[in-house]
Amino acid sequence: MRLNSSISGFCLSLLFCVASAHGQPAIDTLWTRHYGSELRDFPGALVRLSDGSFLMVGSVENNLGHADSDMRIIRADSSGTLLWMRQLGDRSRVESLSEIALTQSGRAVAWGGSTDLAFQDPLAFLTVVSDFGDTLQTAYFPTTIVVKRILPLSSGGLVLAGSSLANYDSTGYDFALEFVDSAFSIVRQRVFGGAFDEDLHDAISLRDHGLLLVGSGMSFTPEHNGSWIIRCEENGDSLWSRVLGRPEVGGAINAAIETPNHQFSLAGEALCYYSSGWLNRIASNGDTLWSRCTYVGFIPTDAIATADNGMIMVGWRGGPTQGLVVMQTNANGDSVWSHFYQDLGGLDARMVPLPDGGFAVLTSSYSDAAWIDFHLMRFTVGNSAAEQSPSVSHKFDLLPSYPNPFNSGTVIEYITETDGDVLLEVFDLTGRHLRTLVNDRQPGGAHRVMFSAPDLPSGVYFYRLQANQQVKSRKLLLIR
Repeated sequence: MRLNSSISGFCLSLLFCVASAHGQPAIDTLWTRHYGSELRDFPGALVRLSDGSFLMVGSVENNLGHADSDMRIIRADSSGTLLWMRQLGDRSRVESLSEIALTQSGRAVAWGGSTDLAFQDPLAFLTVVSDFGDTLQTAYFPTTIVVKRILPLSSGGLVLAGSSLANYDSTGYDFALEFVDSAFSIVRQRVFGGAFDEDLHDAISLRDHGLLLVGSGMSFTPEHNGSWIIRCEENGDSLWSRVLGRPEVGGAINAAIETPNHQFSLAGEALCYYSSGWLNRIASNGDTLWSRCTYVGFIPTDAIATADNGMIMVGWRGGPTQGLVVMQTNANGDSVWSHFYQDLGGLDARMVPLPDGGFAVLTSSYSDAAWIDFHLMRFTVGNSAAEQSPSVSHKFDLLPSYPNPFNSGTVIEYITETDGDVLLEVFDLTGRHLRTLVNDRQPGGAHRVMFSAPDLPSGVYFYRLQANQQVKSRKLLLIR
């Protein structure tokens, strides 16, 4: 049955008008976790390690409402249970991590930035992150490129893909690639651009070991509002470039994937029906197969391929009710399903595919401007193996508090095996009871509580967890 034009137009103006098609797989949220401190923790990126655990990087503010920040590194197991959370940095500098990737040998490598508190001494750096959150090998770089992606090379080494600042004052950004060897020394550079801004948003490695670069490109259309795509050899030599966009809508590509049939799906935003999602499919030679504007208010930020040559996207929905959108489309760009999560970020959302066909999404969660955390969600699609896996078991544990030593407050995290009564208390060296932090019945799993000690003197203290006839204690060091 064909819809009349008024109904059809109305559907196009809504983000979630299209219902899941009959017979299409359904999405299910297997679990959701959040990690952070009493201050604002900003997620940057994540990777999935060989043991199934997740390694996440970002930043944490030292003082609420101030620019002073440290690096935040978090590791959670395959069920999302927190393994450890680290805060690293020099309190005389503003430091953060924005990107992470795995090398061919499986090492986790993160990209970050550092500057003094007056923002007068900017540095960029590449560092290896250990299994326990230590930074093992760090190399500093001039701040000539805003790195958006780290890609491992089949020949060894890495390529840093981003936007060059070298000509920013005269012509704006350019697409840029910096190739580094195993010692993190720059061995080669490539810069692509024109007379105006070319801002790289995403870069992916291809199955033939080439690279695809996408973003906004202002130099190559009369209206200066198109998108630019470049396909390169792995050494950075350009094979072809294409411009996408129409004068009336413009457009910017934010995420790219290679489909199983060796085509490319591109997701971004354009001014079709106000600010809208913008989807494109191009062939391996760069020819456009189709382009469509849909999903008003939706700005995709990341995507993964599906087996049917479609894609799953995450991103942000604006308007009066803002939040995270997770959406699947088929090979023609039609919506299969979509879900909306209020009070979750979307402009910072990143995702990783999982072996069973599911995926994980990292974004920010917030209750107000004063509380922002890392938020990790695990999804299954259709009959993913994870849906049929046995229920997750939890091992009783009391984790090291962080920070420790601490000055005013510290976060205490613990895991209980099953539902039951939980008692968490703080004592001094003589065994005198000082605080009861938790005295309640709680579900099994990971929990977190903040311990503030504004009235206690410097010294050594103990915190003790009791649950289901199990007891464990750890030491705290308070320094004024």
